[in-house]
Amino acid sequence: PVTLRLWPQPALVVKGLRLSEPDQPRQTFASVTEAALTLRLEPLLMRREIEVEHVSASGVRLRFARDAQGRLNIDDLLEGAAGGEPKGGGVAVTIENIELTDTELQVADAKTGVEGRFVIRQFRLGGFGPGLLSPLHLQAQAELKQPPLKAALVLDAGLQLLPAAQPGAPPIVHLAKTTLQ
Repeated sequence: PVTLRLWPQPALVVKGLRLSEPDQPRQTFASVTEAALTLRLEPLLMRREIEVEHVSASGVRLRFARDAQGRLNIDDLLEGAAGGEPKGGGVAVTIENIELTDTELQVADAKTGVEGRFVIRQFRLGGFGPGLLSPLHLQAQAELKQPPLKAALVLDAGLQLLPAAQPGAPPIVHLAKTTLQ
């Protein structure tokens, strides 16, 4: 089900989303129990700026697989994304709040032998945008069969996205007041 709200703020909610593997409709590549996006209306109408108030997703499941010859289960997506540079000017996007809960990445990589799962129990990032110091909270786990690994991580920090050191380079990510367990 998809719910679209236009007033007082544009919002979109999807539930029970599922994407299958290419040519394998019974094999799930990605699924989402629920995802939501809320936009601020005034900046959109007055200045044509995109300000996202809230992005959330729960029950996200992703499956990454690579066979011994190096073929990925996401090759079809990568081919579509490699279609060239997007046309038109870039629009600055500010995101007030991002929240992920109960997210899992399953990995089966025959080429490197890595097999297992990575779980994000909780991820929260507030006030994200160029130059903003955003509160970040992450609780994650790794459970790998190969190589054998069981690990847990709790990270709290302020995250800041700084301009690139040179044109064409990626932006710099700065962490402040970091606690790591």
